Amino acid sequence: VEGDSRDFRIFACRKLTALVPEGAEYRLTFENRFQGTVENVAADIVVLCTGFRNSLPAMIEPLRSRLRLDSEDR
Repeated sequence: VEGDSRDFRIFACRKLTALVPEGAEYRLTFENRFQGTVENVAADIVVLCTGFRNSLPAMIEPLRSRLRLDSEDR
């Protein structure tokens, strides 16, 4: 957020596999779905967002067979 001095990060394409309270913080474990790795992060505030879906615009549908997409259409 512009002008805010607090440190924040957005973790895209991650699956949260563990969230453990540790004092005033939380220890989070993510599966990085880009790289297939596991990541551990400490945070004092956690905001979880779900429901994002990838989709191709209708004008691209005729080209679908030419695109290399994974099982989630990425």
